[in-house]
Order: sequence, then structure tokens, then C-alpha cells
Amino acid sequence: MRALLLALLVAEGAPFPPEHPPTYVGTVVRIVDGDTLHVRVPPGAGMRYPRKVKVRLYGIDAPEAKQTFGAASARALERIAGGREVEVHKITRDDFGRLVAILRVDGLDVSSAMVRGGYAWAFRRYLGQRRGDQSYCVLEYEARAAQAGLWAPKHRNRTAPWVYRHDGEGRHRIDAERSVRDCIASFEGR
Repeated sequence: MRALLLALLVAEGAPFPPEHPPTYVGTVVRIVDGDTLHVRVPPGAGMRYPRKVKVRLYGIDAPEAKQTFGAASARALERIAGGREVEVHKITRDDFGRLVAILRVDGLDVSSAMVRGGYAWAFRRYLGQRRGDQSYCVLEYEARAAQAGLWAPKHRNRTAPWVYRHDGEGRHRIDAERSVRDCIASFEGR
């Protein structure tokens, strides 16, 4: 299975190459949690005045602040992008009005870095809007195999953030291996 996953990763070109020029370039001014941050956008890029934009990282879901590993996930995002200039590649807006985007720091896909380091899950529900999205699943598989970040044995009681938000206590555990296989399988035939 690992050979298949690596082949998918190479075939799909992770980390993702930009498909188009950035929507705009800005500076990260605040980390909210492991998958949400604020970017200060200078005048230009269709805006008269500088403004702060709340951005939800595309393709990933990080532990909530009150969850086990939530603070560690936010610190990882701070190390990767905090105070840095980022390219913002808009994908869509979410139900809360946040910009959902791929961020790049010096060419690095921030979402990929978070999953690769074991600081976030591939967000299965919303993947599939871009070619190569299954690479997030592969990166999660590799982070799990390496026991990186939240996949370390000492974090056995981990709960996917979407499950935690749903029932507030994380009572519904997910089968780690099955969920990664399902993530990758969901892209077959696309």
C-alpha cells in the first residue's frame, strides 16, 4: 500500500504547484488555531485600503483549541507562517464567511506542511476541488506511519476535529487506517 501511496504523491506533484497566480500577497498577523489565521493585505489587489482577512486553510482540519494537541497545532502554524509574507490562492468562502485558500510561504504549501508534520488531518469532506487533493491523504498516511505530531503513541485518544465539533466530546472515534484508505479511495474515478 505504501508504494501505491508514494506513487500517488509523486504523480500528483505534492506539494501542489500553483495553478494560477496568487489572488494576493499579504503578511500573516495572527494565528487563530492550526487551520485559521489572519492575513494583512496591503492596498492594491482590488482594495483601496489595507485590511485584515480571516483565512481558513484549504484541505486540512486541525485540532480545535480545546482539544488535545490543539495548542501544539497552532504553534506549528505560527512557526511555519507567523509574521511571514504569504501568497494567498483563493479557493472559495466557507459558511462562516472566511476565505478558504491555499497559502504558500516561500513556495511551500502551508496545508501540506501541517499534515506532513502531523499537526492536522486531511479534511476529507471538502477535498476534491483541485487536482492533486489526494496528496493530502497520502501526507496524512505518511505522518501516521512516522508517528509524527498528533500521531505519536502518547496521543492515543485523538479525535478528528469534525467529530469533536459534532458531538462536543469526541465520543465517536475513527479507525485511523480505514479513514486514510477511504480518503484516498474517494478520489478514484475522478
